[in-house]
Amino acid sequence: MSCCKSVPVHDDELEMSMSEISATEDNDVSGYKRITEAGELVRFAFGEMIGAAQDVNSQFRTEMQDVIVIDDAFGPDGLPSEIAAEFLPRVLAQEVGQRDPKDIFQDAFLASDTVFENEGILYHGTTAMCVMLEKYGSTMLLHLGSVGDSRAVLSSRGRAIDLAPVHTPASEDEVTRIQREGGFLARGKVNGMVAVTRSLGDLVMKSIIISDPFTRTEVLTADNDCIVIACDGVWDVIHPQSAIDTCIRSPDAKSAAQAILKAALELGSTDNLSVICVKLT
Repeated sequence: MSCCKSVPVHDDELEMSMSEISATEDNDVSGYKRITEAGELVRFAFGEMIGAAQDVNSQFRTEMQDVIVIDDAFGPDGLPSEIAAEFLPRVLAQEVGQRDPKDIFQDAFLASDTVFENEGILYHGTTAMCVMLEKYGSTMLLHLGSVGDSRAVLSSRGRAIDLAPVHTPASEDEVTRIQREGGFLARGKVNGMVAVTRSLGDLVMKSIIISDPFTRTEVLTADNDCIVIACDGVWDVIHPQSAIDTCIRSPDAKSAAQAILKAALELGSTDNLSVICVKLT
């Protein structure tokens, strides 16, 4: 199960729309259905979150902040991703604009492990791709933190730019780190069990599958049209450039996310599917 969540805190000067779409097992608001290769019924539902409001905490926070999160869990009933999707946006939204984004992501991701431990979740985990948008004066900043194999793609003059590496056994640096810590690869998975090399949770393998995120900050300009954030089930069958092209030609973020998800289903993806599209202009 994958989970996506956005927490917008906008001011009136920012023109932005966001749309979240997830493939789920119990929602069928659109009527679109297909049978997966495993014979399981998959339905997709779309949700939209678009906001424009003055910051109610203006005496403490004078600029615009926005937090966008996508998680892809490997655990019972998607519980790890649900916990992360609730915890991370709340923590990040409180911190963005207050201190170094790298420290914010690092502390929030590591704190997630404590939340999982308190919930008794020791053997399961989730990937996380988090994007924070901060308007500082006339400058728009994009801050990113990620673990796992979800991806965020930014459009720059229509060209797709991958914003973060994926943490999988395909990375030589990650494999070297895992082996240095006493881990191994079997059947293309860490210790033969987990398909990613970094995640939130997976506490019994924490010395090997770490929660330290990749972080990045980008200054956004008029050349940046949109962002597409999705879990690996989307990227398995859709090229980043194709996703960006779809987002650009779509009239709004909602229809863009819907089109990308529908394309992933029609191309045969049977993995978890979550998409967030952000129109920056």
